Parts: sequence; structure tokens; C-alpha cells
Amino acid sequence: MQAGVWAARVFAAGNMITAVITLLIPGGPYWKTAITLAIWAAGLSIAAQRIEKGSRVDAVILFAMFVIGDAGRWLTGSRPDVLRLGISIVVFIALANAVLGAFALASVHRDAAGVPPAPGDARAGV
Repeated sequence: MQAGVWAARVFAAGNMITAVITLLIPGGPYWKTAITLAIWAAGLSIAAQRIEKGSRVDAVILFAMFVIGDAGRWLTGSRPDVLRLGISIVVFIALANAVLGAFALASVHRDAAGVPPAPGDARAGV
């Protein structure tokens, strides 16, 4: 699950760097693009934090958004290259790992709720 969380954080940092670059490139600052990318990066950072705590919804939404965005980029005819394909595969695997980890963590929490505390445990109320 940690690989997925870090993939989301790196993805967010990459979007924030791109947002800054759009303000510095020749031809004028592109404010709409920079603001959109900055909001997207903030959303990714928040999702990464929530996934780390076991949010299944955020993990699935982030994974779906990555798959849709990546598929859209590949299907719109942008020139494929080996590096971009490799990065896409690595991020796909990391985010899929986050989804599986979030569901496993939720299962552990659900199962732990039904286990009575051990005798003499401070939570036993003795």
C-alpha cells in the first residue's frame, strides 16, 4: 500500500512542478493551466494521505482517474514512447497495490472489531 501512497505523492509533486513550469515558460504565464494543475496536485496529496489511513474510496477513485487519464492520453494519438509506457506501468502497479492494500486494511479493521480483548488487557475494562 505504501508504494501506491508514494506513487500518488510523486504524481502530485510532478503536477505541481508542471504547474510552476507553465508560469515560467516563454509565451506568457498560463494561469488557468497552472491553477488547474495546482488544485489537481493538492487533491492528489489529500488522497494520498487518506489512502494511507485506509480510505478505499479514495484509492479506487485515484486509480480510476489515473487509468482514465492515461488511457485518454494513449487513445488521443499522442506519440507513444518506451519511457512513458514504463512510467505508466509502474504507476499503474503502484496504485493497484494501494487499492488492494486499502481493502486489506479495511478487512483487518473489520475482523479486529469482533475480537474480544485479552484477559488483563487495559481495554478489557477489568
